Amino acid sequence: MKDIPADIVIGIQVIRPKIADIEGTEAKLREAMRIAEDACFMSHLEESFFKAAVGAVLLELGPEHPDFRNIEHEMKMLQALSAATSGIPVDFTAMLDEKPEGVEPLGLTKLWRERKGKEECKS
Repeated sequence: MKDIPADIVIGIQVIRPKIADIEGTEAKLREAMRIAEDACFMSHLEESFFKAAVGAVLLELGPEHPDFRNIEHEMKMLQALSAATSGIPVDFTAMLDEKPEGVEPLGLTKLWRERKGKEECKS
């Protein structure tokens, strides 16, 4: 977990064992997000909560799980979007062209907004 902020690493280490016995990727994500949101050990940045929850699920699933690539690709797209909104040029066309075959987004931000009780963006 090189180059990952300490609060996210701690969050992952706390969350991962608590989701180990949960069946299904979406159920793991929902519980990880609930735990992350309730965590008092993390900075109060919503992005840190989200990353810790997703990171814990990725580690719990392992790279051989079919949803691992789905989550990994979706996080890459979210990072690119974040970069673009910060003024960093991003070639979204190339990213979409590089999408691995069979990868389908799970709707991570939708799950997060549901957990936070926020409405989905309408635009």
